[in-house]
Amino acid sequence: MAFKIDKAASERLDQLAAKLLEERAALDQQIEEANDAIGELLEKVNEAIASHSETIEEVQGVLTDLHGEMEGEFSDKSERWQEGERGSVVQDWLSELEQLAGEFEPVEPVTLDPLAIEAEDHATILNEQLRSEPEF
Repeated sequence: MAFKIDKAASERLDQLAAKLLEERAALDQQIEEANDAIGELLEKVNEAIASHSETIEEVQGVLTDLHGEMEGEFSDKSERWQEGERGSVVQDWLSELEQLAGEFEPVEPVTLDPLAIEAEDHATILNEQLRSEPEF
């Protein structure tokens, strides 16, 4: 028996290499289309995130302004009032208000890496590396 790839097997491998090339091109096209679609959807998501973040920042600003105004009013009260029961309750409430304002943080935009296939070009490997027989 000769150690050689026969003509039928060689032809079949050539057909399969051509099929691999076609399928890889189709796969690459699908990945490109998917990345385009994902990019468009991601843009819409980030637009919604930006709008939401603007509202969050507005809430934070209102809470911060309220805290500042009321802190000023608190400071205008007498030391005796501030140290009394009502002053203590108001001071605790102002601390809660300040803390609440700090909890409103804008949402970061979403980023994604593009889809990609980390695979060899199998058709090229088959065509370039397959020898029809061993070299003695």
